[in-house]
Amino acid sequence: MHYYIYPKGAFGQEIATLLDYLSSLEGEVKYSYEFIDDFDPSISLELLLARGLGNGEIMVASEKFFHQLVNNLLLHGIKDYVNGIEFHDKKMKEIASKGVAGYWSAHMIASNNFETAEESLKFFEHCNDLYVDYRKYISVSGLDGKVVLDYGCGPGNEMTGILTRSTPKRLIGADVSAPAIERAKKRIALHGKTAEFLLIDEKTNRIDLEDNSVDYINCPGVLMNVSDLDAVLKEFYRVLKPKGRASIMVYHYDSIWLHLYAAYIFPMENPKYRGMRALDVYKYTTDGEHCPVSTCFKTDDFVATMERHGFKGGLQGVAISVDELMWLPRRFEAIKDRNLDKEHREFLSNLTFDNRGIPYYRGHVAGNDGCYLFEKL
Repeated sequence: MHYYIYPKGAFGQEIATLLDYLSSLEGEVKYSYEFIDDFDPSISLELLLARGLGNGEIMVASEKFFHQLVNNLLLHGIKDYVNGIEFHDKKMKEIASKGVAGYWSAHMIASNNFETAEESLKFFEHCNDLYVDYRKYISVSGLDGKVVLDYGCGPGNEMTGILTRSTPKRLIGADVSAPAIERAKKRIALHGKTAEFLLIDEKTNRIDLEDNSVDYINCPGVLMNVSDLDAVLKEFYRVLKPKGRASIMVYHYDSIWLHLYAAYIFPMENPKYRGMRALDVYKYTTDGEHCPVSTCFKTDDFVATMERHGFKGGLQGVAISVDELMWLPRRFEAIKDRNLDKEHREFLSNLTFDNRGIPYYRGHVAGNDGCYLFEKL
């Protein structure tokens, strides 16, 4: 089965990642694909429409372009096409029912295929720029000579940062997704660096490392999506050396994302979500509707969980996304809506701002990324 994906870009990459994962499964149809690129005359939409589709070839288009293209496709006798959103949603629902590993293999974050080290680093910096103060709290520098475990490494964005900003004695990337690890290996090699990799079995969550062998665990954007948090934290405690540290980012409850975007803006723009709990809408808008596990933590609850597993530490600070700053002007509109729950109105009404225009709530930035640092007792 061969797919022509239109347009090229973020949507196209998401569909490609999904097809790569499906092709990797035993017993599944093997998929191949090409991107339709209007800037490349050798594989443009115009050329494809003129040529038509052969047997076993299907066009998948994004929601926006699908509705514009349907009549044009039919005029050219092309009947094998699918709405990319519906195609993606159906497949992700099937995958999510089988567990966390499958979902994050098909819904890989930062899954771009890079051709050069410069391109890879540019993307790393771009990701940093999307979250104000993120690297102030989740640093990839200062890890020289340390044994570092990047837990939930995905396709290697954090590992790229660590290996280009520090010289660790040993860097180990661990993830539940085999396809993500393969992407990470290629990306690290692109920089002429080396690292070790471990595939985590989500049923046991065991990290295949010796007790007391790791100096530092880097774990941003992972623990809110694990199916057994207690099991993961037990492994963190086991592999860390005494006084070893864990730098962790999880979703932050007191955020613009939850109390403005999920509670008001997204439901207003998407009527089928009106009346849903804000936390349910939040899950959909952060990790996707079919994500098996997605947790938004209150600070005290997360600290208590870590302490229960033998760690001391706490919230270092909160990073806020550029998206949240873009949504911020609509807070007054939300406050005026009498259907907005009291909790969300109270949050929005009590925001304060620093001299950069960054919103705060109860002394912390009102962003989505709660950044913590813990030490093994």
